[in-house]
Amino acid sequence: MREMCRCLSCACHTLPTLLKKDFRRFSLSQEKALTPSIASEEKVQVLDQTAPFSEKEAIAEASRCIQCGACEEKCPQKNPLRDYIRLLSEGRTQEAVKLLNASGSMPEVCGRICPQDQLCESVCPLREYGGAIQIGRLTSLGGDLGLKKNWRRASVTKPRELKRKTVAIIGAGPAGLAAADVLCSFGVHTTVFDKEHEIGGLLTYGIPFFKLEKESLAKRRKLYEKQGIRFKLGVPIEEKNFIALTKDYDAVIFALGASAPVIPQFSDLAAADIIPAMDYLGSVNRLLLHETGTQPLDFVGKRVAVLGGGDTAVDCSRTSARQGASRTFMIARKELHVLKASKKDLALAIKEKVEVLDRCQILDIQRKQDQFLIQYVRGGSPETRELVVDRIVCAYGFRVLYPEWLEKFISKNSQDNYEAGKNIFVAGEFRTGSRLATNAIEDGKEAAQAVISALRLGEAKK
Repeated sequence: MREMCRCLSCACHTLPTLLKKDFRRFSLSQEKALTPSIASEEKVQVLDQTAPFSEKEAIAEASRCIQCGACEEKCPQKNPLRDYIRLLSEGRTQEAVKLLNASGSMPEVCGRICPQDQLCESVCPLREYGGAIQIGRLTSLGGDLGLKKNWRRASVTKPRELKRKTVAIIGAGPAGLAAADVLCSFGVHTTVFDKEHEIGGLLTYGIPFFKLEKESLAKRRKLYEKQGIRFKLGVPIEEKNFIALTKDYDAVIFALGASAPVIPQFSDLAAADIIPAMDYLGSVNRLLLHETGTQPLDFVGKRVAVLGGGDTAVDCSRTSARQGASRTFMIARKELHVLKASKKDLALAIKEKVEVLDRCQILDIQRKQDQFLIQYVRGGSPETRELVVDRIVCAYGFRVLYPEWLEKFISKNSQDNYEAGKNIFVAGEFRTGSRLATNAIEDGKEAAQAVISALRLGEAKK
């Protein structure tokens, strides 16, 4: 197929002709209008995402693509979306899936949780002509098929001498997993450590079940282990065992996430009065994962306020409504149409009876026995308003929490350099601060490349 320049100018001439053709678009929405009247484990888990396409449906949807490549440029990972969609449209499904499932990529995750309406699909020229190509659903299909049929791009040749090299990765979140996958495909013995008992980090404990079912992560773990990646889970890393890792391994990668919550301070409130978003979502997910010792935060029949306007705030609000809160308020500082949260997820939240209070500035929060009084102003009005709630969840964001002992070994000023110490590397949110999962995946792949270069193993296959 002739190479295109990707400048998009051709789209203006191509679209009118294309639109005369019978490019059917499938709409298989399986979203469910849920009411928060009955709290149950089953209800909290109900998937609201549209299902991945079948192969037949994917061919029809991919055939609408004009091959401009704009989506590829917008993707943080620069995934080969144009060629993937082209191969799908030609019915070459296995080739397409192998191309998408390169080492370090997790398309079954990104297809479900990436805000496509702000990334790849936002720049599709067809969005004004029948709708953008549904890239999220297409990549979900590719990820699922890659895991089910083990369709992956062939690994880099593993020279015998490379097998003597070993790398330890601290953190089994998106960045750590991506780095481990790239290193392992290059012949490096890779071991991943994490304090949790499951891999995934935020993907497992921070993303609700109704956005990302955890079965795909279990399949990915089996794939990793089959490749040769070792996991040592339930193992917190402190100074003593970190020193041991630096002696036992040729390199160590820190790939911990930004986990320290940003919590507003109010004089009348104790530290435990405001629930951090990840504590709340984590408690629900641990319950659904049937982890022992889980103490779920029960919001049944409660009035709940969620502070924030991003994706995490929406996730908390929708989880609260699904748990059976009597009313759930999402209090955001900005106007509804400029909130960072996915527009699709915001629409679903409102459909599920979440009450979004935008343009709000909270003045004070006071404890009133077992309840909380929130005082705020809204919009340009100087009038102080009041809202009484039973629970407050804060989703104002997260920052990196550096263990004090770690300063002996690494430099904090490593945002432009993956190597932060002698054969000690940083990746993901631990390096960049809080970002999207897709950014963390890409950063993990780049960190693996830096390790390969530092250990003088050559150049990894991208």
